[in-house]
Amino acid sequence: MLKAVRWDRAVVDRFIGCMLSEPKPNVFLDAPSNPLSRPEFARRVRHPAQGGVRLDRRSRMLYDSTHVYLNGAPLATLGEHPCLASLADRRLLPPDAPLAAATLRLIHEAYLSGALHAGANRES
Repeated sequence: MLKAVRWDRAVVDRFIGCMLSEPKPNVFLDAPSNPLSRPEFARRVRHPAQGGVRLDRRSRMLYDSTHVYLNGAPLATLGEHPCLASLADRRLLPPDAPLAAATLRLIHEAYLSGALHAGANRES
């Protein structure tokens, strides 16, 4: 089966990104008990005093020159969601971060899985 894989640079990069962002086997994320709808999430994230986005302390987010990886899976193409590099580096995005609608959809899905939280200053 491995002989059938075409090992080009892109495949190797994706494999490494997924492998290095994979949490330890004993790590589990907790989905929110009362999840916010996407419009509610967008309002919370953009709230000047309580907003922003913060990665869960158990989440691993990495990126390379083309892709962003979250908890062992490719999340997005970096060129289409450049603010995700800042989220990976700083583990949070402030409320005034420029979030395109497509990026907001991605981070809302990650929020629903427990990988990140609305509110950069809140503790999990």
